[in-house]
Amino acid sequence: MVVIAFAAWVYEFTKYGGNVAQRTGAVVTVLALGVALAGGYVGVDTHAAPSKTELAENYEPYSAERLFELRSQGKPVFLNMTAAWCISCLVNEKVALSQPSVIATFKRGGINYLKGDWTNRDPEITKLLAEFGRSGVPLYVFYPAGAGNSSNRVVLPQLLTPEIVTQAVTTPTVAASLP
Repeated sequence: MVVIAFAAWVYEFTKYGGNVAQRTGAVVTVLALGVALAGGYVGVDTHAAPSKTELAENYEPYSAERLFELRSQGKPVFLNMTAAWCISCLVNEKVALSQPSVIATFKRGGINYLKGDWTNRDPEITKLLAEFGRSGVPLYVFYPAGAGNSSNRVVLPQLLTPEIVTQAVTTPTVAASLP
């Protein structure tokens, strides 16, 4: 976060300067953001990280119809409402949702993982966000097994860890009190 703040400061400081200052500021900004993104991989278990193909097999695209179908069958569902431009969403996916422990927990629990992409402001997802009092992403919701009752759900915090996700899906009554 400090490196990202530094990058923003350099960009702002140099954007009104001459051509050399602007170019130098742009280069330093890009380098700093590269360092910040590379630093996001520290502390993540990259040796056992699933491939993109494995990740794609672990979720399906969100639709209101699919959510209704799964809920009416009483199946557990984990919703991930995200967008390509959402930094928190990208971090949560890398640090928590794509971790082998979380994927294994979803598989063990028979949890259906629906992922909605709000990058282009999909109206169906906008409606869902509004139902939860949200004006944007991220939104993470877990519906435990059991048919129908939409009040029987756990809204997870906007910043996730593998522990928060696994606790929410394994003990939803405890997770309901998450911040």
